[in-house]
Amino acid sequence: MDRAIGIAISQLAGTHNQDNVFIFDAVVNSIDKPNRMCNVTKVGGVTSGQLDVRLMASKDDGCYVIPTIDSNVIVIGSNNVTPFIAQFSEVDSIEWLGGENDGVPLVKPLLEKINNLENLLNDLISKFNTHTHTSACTAGGATTLPTTTLETDVITPTQQSDIEHTKIKQ
Repeated sequence: MDRAIGIAISQLAGTHNQDNVFIFDAVVNSIDKPNRMCNVTKVGGVTSGQLDVRLMASKDDGCYVIPTIDSNVIVIGSNNVTPFIAQFSEVDSIEWLGGENDGVPLVKPLLEKINNLENLLNDLISKFNTHTHTSACTAGGATTLPTTTLETDVITPTQQSDIEHTKIKQ
């Protein structure tokens, strides 16, 4: 059929430039990490079959979620949009912004370690500033300060909000 006739019919029917959106459940068959795609099999519905779907909007440095093989996903697509995974039941890994910052830290254990180091350093500063040596050169064992320059800085405890990315929860 001539394209102009098809457009005319769709205009008369009121469906010209309308997009048919589809949503379906699927199972992940395989992952193509370099192309940020995966192959899925539709589950149930009128038709079933395999197709390749996107794992992110485009091959860039956004949010790259890699599902687990044989896990369930929900796929969305349309006549004009390449299908993509919208929901994941299981995830092998997530990469944000190209992954240049490595992993997302476990904030509570990290905060505990940082605070332990801060407390230890503050304790050492206090001991350094108050420590005295017994002088062997004077009669009666007089004490003297080991330095005339005391350390006046102390480290304030790190708060969870100082190191936590508030938009990412684990």
